[in-house]
Amino acid sequence: ALGVVKIPLGPALERGLAEIAVPRAMDVGGRRACLDMDPAGLVVAPLGAMIRLGLDVAPRLALIECPPRQPTAPQNLAVREEAAAGPSRVQVAVAIPSADLQAPLTSAIVGKRFGSGSNAVTVTGLQLGDASGQAMVRLNVTGAYNGDLYLWGTAQVQPENGRYMLGVPDLRVAAESTSRIEEMKLNLYQMFDGDLATKLRPHLRLDVTNKLQEVQTRLGGKLEVNSSMWRQQMGGAAGILGVQSMTLAAQLNEVRPLGVESRPGLLVAYVELVGSLRMDVR
Repeated sequence: ALGVVKIPLGPALERGLAEIAVPRAMDVGGRRACLDMDPAGLVVAPLGAMIRLGLDVAPRLALIECPPRQPTAPQNLAVREEAAAGPSRVQVAVAIPSADLQAPLTSAIVGKRFGSGSNAVTVTGLQLGDASGQAMVRLNVTGAYNGDLYLWGTAQVQPENGRYMLGVPDLRVAAESTSRIEEMKLNLYQMFDGDLATKLRPHLRLDVTNKLQEVQTRLGGKLEVNSSMWRQQMGGAAGILGVQSMTLAAQLNEVRPLGVESRPGLLVAYVELVGSLRMDVR
């Protein structure tokens, strides 16, 4: 008798997928953000007398307002069967003001005199900017050389003693600045009593652990999905299944830095949060 009992899951899944596909507005550190689950596949995991249904999703959290979108089920949905296991991953973009990274370097360098005698220079100003996705440092100096010196490199977030540090480990003097110094018959090494980039790197660092943990916390917990619309459209299927609510539960315990992109006024750190995501339909 049990072999001929069939429950119409199609309408329930279609409306559930439609709701999951709608971007969700969030608040992350006082900034508006948008979480897009982007469901692309259905996973069926047999568990003896039970069946667990899962989704292949590509979650993205963007620091923008969510675009208006009506609940619409994905047109192309792959279905596969596998054991119910494996972690979930969410890629997140975290915006960090460039001024936050610039501050410790400014305190350590601006106003400081380097070199001696005719080779001496004083740093009078400093700006951290963007150069096509790379971090660019501009030093204003006076003395043996009057003008600007440029250094650049790729910003990175790296784990260090249980913390996450933002820095520019490959910071180096731009070739244009080196050429300019050489044209003026000056010695950059003597002007700064050593390698300029080596002197700046230790101060161009920022602890971003709290910022990453804040996003991790806000994405954790439970998110109630508004299911009243799809319950109405399911009609009889909702009654058979007894569907009353949908809840997205997230437990993201691991943070994996991916990369950092420089933008005007901002450094955008891309990280992957690893853990479990579960959609409960009741």
